[in-house]
Amino acid sequence: MAAQVVCQMGYQTTLSVAIACLIVVASLSPATAEHDGFHSYSTAEENHHDGNYRGVRATRYDPSVACNGGTTHPIYTTQWVILTDNASDWAELGSRRCWMGTPQWFWGHGNDGMFHEDAASPVTMSPGFLHQFTLQRISTPCVWQAYVDITLMGTFDMCGTGDEVRVGLETYLSGGGIIFDNVILRRQLAIAGSWGAWHQRDYEANTDPQICGRWLADDEWRAGQNTTC
Repeated sequence: MAAQVVCQMGYQTTLSVAIACLIVVASLSPATAEHDGFHSYSTAEENHHDGNYRGVRATRYDPSVACNGGTTHPIYTTQWVILTDNASDWAELGSRRCWMGTPQWFWGHGNDGMFHEDAASPVTMSPGFLHQFTLQRISTPCVWQAYVDITLMGTFDMCGTGDEVRVGLETYLSGGGIIFDNVILRRQLAIAGSWGAWHQRDYEANTDPQICGRWLADDEWRAGQNTTC
């Protein structure tokens, strides 16, 4: 993400302002992505507990992905804890497909609008196989943990608690195909110290006719590219 914008999306944000903000601030995945002018996404967020988010958890199936021969135009299924009002700092954990021929799980953090990938792990993804992705700040104020299922994939340093949590499909591959299906959403609050279900459909954005996304319930969401949500 090269540019920054100061905006905070909440219940009263107009659609035009919110989309303009998201177009800039939702470009959060690794800067190594190539897009030849195409970059789109579908995101859902909760911001009801501004300043108190300490983690985000998504339980989801490995998606079915059509890369159509692309190996340098990735598709991400990812989740974020946004730490600042202008979305310039964040923690991130997700999956990457259609990149260098090998699916990967990756994790890292954004600072001043630039993503720093702390590590990535090549994996075998099987459509329909269920995983739980957990990104959380532990009691040590500046240490974040990235889990896939019960495996600690890595840690990184990033101070603060979040203004909002997001889950999203982000794609640099025009013509790609994916269904990011039935994502069960949880978040951890600093004020409670425990996990709870999302309970406020604070925002949803889709930025291209190829992309869809919709809430299935307050804590369940679906997105896709070149498919029906």
